[in-house]
Formats: sequence, structure tokens, C-alpha cells
Amino acid sequence: MKSWLKNYLWPLLAAIVVATFMSVVLQTQRVISMLKDVGANIPFTQRLSMTTYDLQHLGTTFIIFVAIAMLTAMTIALLLSRKLPRQSLVLHILAGASSICLLLYFMQMVFFGLPLIAGARDALGMVGQMFAGGLAGYVFYRLRKNVISSNSYS
Repeated sequence: MKSWLKNYLWPLLAAIVVATFMSVVLQTQRVISMLKDVGANIPFTQRLSMTTYDLQHLGTTFIIFVAIAMLTAMTIALLLSRKLPRQSLVLHILAGASSICLLLYFMQMVFFGLPLIAGARDALGMVGQMFAGGLAGYVFYRLRKNVISSNSYS
């Protein structure tokens, strides 16, 4: 049981936190950027305040959906990595990126075609969201690799 916690659960939890944090921060900054494009003046302190607010409010709900997406994606990436061990890093990054993309797509379908994450309503915003997922996949891969290599020296 302990090895399962160290080898899978902790890296997965870290990936979920990274994906959620980065996704919310990037979506907030994208929304602010779109507001600036239409003439809004948003000082740095207001940007920080808006980002903090979104992390506290959007983040606490969004993390549940991200957890489901990351659990599925990282499990699939691990299974594929057994067959393609040399592509393991790329598989994890792609799994993380595509899981966020699919999550946002399914959320939009469920909620009558409305994109719930405002910062992902255009291509640039979606790329930012996929970056957050890809980074989470990288974190998961790296943490698992570090745990497994430290276990082999013990």
C-alpha cells in the first residue's frame, strides 16, 4: 500500500494541484488580457486580486473536475508507457494536455454549449489550458521517475 501511495498517488495529487493552479491563473490572465483589448485599465494590484479570487473560488470547484481528468489521463499514459517506454515522457505530457482539452469540451457540452472557463474561449486561451495540463503531465512523470529511481537505490 505504501508503494502505491508513493509511486502513484502523491505524483497524481501534485499533478492535479499544478494543473488546477496553472489553469486558473492562465484563464484569469487571459480574461484580463481580453478586457484590456477592449480598453479596460487593470492595474497590477487588481490583476493579483482577481487571480487570488479565482484561485479561491473557481479553483476549489475546478480541482474536482481536473482530478477526474488527470486520474484518467495519467492512468492511460502509464498503461501506454508499458508498451512504449521510450515515449513515456511525451505520452504523459500529451495525456495531461489532452485531458484538459477534453475536460473543457465535455463541460461545454454538458452546460448547453457554454464554455465555462472564460479564458479558454479562443485558441490562445485553449493553448494556455493545454499547457497547464501538459505541465501537470510532466510533473507527474518526473515525480514518479524520481520516486522509482530512489526506490531502486534503497
